[in-house]
Amino acid sequence: MARHAFTELLNNAAEHSGGTQVTVSMRQTPLQLQLLVSDDGCGVFERIGQSFAIDDPLLAMLELSKGKLTSAPEGHCGHGLFFTSRLADVFDLHANHAAFQCRAWENRPWRAGRPVARQGTSIYLAIALDTTRTLDGVLRAHSVDAGYRFDRTVVPLHLLGGAEQALVSRADARRVAARLGEFRRADIDFSGIHDIGHGFADELFRVFPRNNPALQLVPVGMNRDVQAMVASVGPAMAAGAPLSA
Repeated sequence: MARHAFTELLNNAAEHSGGTQVTVSMRQTPLQLQLLVSDDGCGVFERIGQSFAIDDPLLAMLELSKGKLTSAPEGHCGHGLFFTSRLADVFDLHANHAAFQCRAWENRPWRAGRPVARQGTSIYLAIALDTTRTLDGVLRAHSVDAGYRFDRTVVPLHLLGGAEQALVSRADARRVAARLGEFRRADIDFSGIHDIGHGFADELFRVFPRNNPALQLVPVGMNRDVQAMVASVGPAMAAGAPLSA
């Protein structure tokens, strides 16, 4: 896993950052293997903004969290950063005055961190020496058929809605649905979302599936109010979906 993470992060910095220098540091403590990769390029969120016209780091992180996002589709598939973040127990991403953290033991895959004021992108990860996680297991967990085809993802809606903001508009739903047609299954994670509007639910769970019949949308982490709204536009969507506290 360490070799995979090192290779992916180094190649990502060398080929996408637009910088002139990459610094790599690796060390082993009694409990963890730690890796830091930093470049002096434009920053990953600036690169996403240039390629996809997304100028909000939160929205950029939402797209990164889905996977298959690359600014050079002719030569890359957008798997590297996605899978590397899921191999690690601790994963921190710093770029363009924004920071996001992923912790393997937390229910929410991403949360905002404290940004580091520096040029380029810095990625820090740590893997516990006694981890039971494997590269094979991570790859298979994101395949509908438990193979190696990357066709299953999770969309963490708290990156779009925040702790107190309701998701109400069809525009919000279209942001969530962007590029999901590239997958066979997408779990829509409502953890931390307390309320949604009818327009949002209708666009995401009725209109979008009608135009993408090969994609299975699975809402998870809903509270009772959100589940009721989802059920109002597509009862089959909410049936059996786990409720959050």
